[in-house]
Amino acid sequence: MRKAVIVSALSVILAAGFAVAAPPESAQAEASFAPSSLALHTPVNGWAAARLVVAGPEGFRVERTFLAGETVAVDFSRLKDANGDRVEVPDGRLKWELTLTAPIPGSTPQPESNDAPIQVWVSSGSFRVENGSMLAPPPEVREGTSAVGEANGPIGPVGALTQNLGGNYFLGNVSVNGNLCAGGTACTDGLNPGYDIEARDPVGAEISIHDSGTTDADTAKFQLFAEATSGVLWIQDVLHGKNAITIEEDGPSNALYLDSAGFLGVNNSTPAAEVHVKASLGIPDMWLEAGDGDKAGFLEGYEWFAVKTQAVGGNENEPLRIYNGAPSYIIDVKPTGDLVLGGAYTNYAQLTVGHTTATTNGLVAPMIVTTYSS
Repeated sequence: MRKAVIVSALSVILAAGFAVAAPPESAQAEASFAPSSLALHTPVNGWAAARLVVAGPEGFRVERTFLAGETVAVDFSRLKDANGDRVEVPDGRLKWELTLTAPIPGSTPQPESNDAPIQVWVSSGSFRVENGSMLAPPPEVREGTSAVGEANGPIGPVGALTQNLGGNYFLGNVSVNGNLCAGGTACTDGLNPGYDIEARDPVGAEISIHDSGTTDADTAKFQLFAEATSGVLWIQDVLHGKNAITIEEDGPSNALYLDSAGFLGVNNSTPAAEVHVKASLGIPDMWLEAGDGDKAGFLEGYEWFAVKTQAVGGNENEPLRIYNGAPSYIIDVKPTGDLVLGGAYTNYAQLTVGHTTATTNGLVAPMIVTTYSS
């Protein structure tokens, strides 16, 4: 199979215009499949631009951008590489991620930029390819409610070989032909759990994983704990009393995504690098904070990238800002420590200042020294 990032153009079909409205976060795009194509249908109105990423095995990746009114679709039979050769889609599981953007109603352009703040909405899904054909994922099936005693419903206490203070004890393997509910009195309501294994409790549901070991020091105990009052899921280190990982409810889709290549995505199910951070709303912002509270970080605007700092109790500053479109090697520190500015490639001294613009009769100065008053 050919490994390539597809950059060829895709024909799109114009559709009816959309009403101006910010996309709701609750809408989910629906995917439809033909033997060689994928099309996305979304109830979101008013989006100004759409970006579709499809990623799969063997480094396969397709990126497409659509404007308002265009049909969001990819015909995989027409994919070609830079040489014009047809690119085959590898068999296996593929993922798609759709990002819609729309101006925030009533917003104004940012300083030093003509772009108004935007609202971002992300939807994602997956499908399989077998022998070159696109296959929709199987629908998720959940059984309905069953009364006590009915087939596939709760059937009450199960007999055991022996009993102890912890409940029934089974010697050997246990198989459940149906769904299993555990958790205090919440599982005595006669309702089908609806899931293969469900932990249900009115105070807090937990699932414990405990390796008792051979000595007190040779033990490990972790648990998943969900609490409705705080709306969080914790992964807890029980023996040391620590919440190692906390997940709040109603977070964005794909807040943390680890793909099969080992790439980590933040708000992104199709990471293109080892770590790929994408803002769920507005612009991406990242902080690194020291133990004393001093911070430094990175901020990507709509037309620039900045390094920012903030001392404890102080204001946030941007000592370095680089705008999109800046030429390569505009700031270049050589292995010798020499600094080259302006896009020149050769270091003639500890500080070399060049200019990327072609000169005529030497009229373009490589360096200008000025003051705030002149």
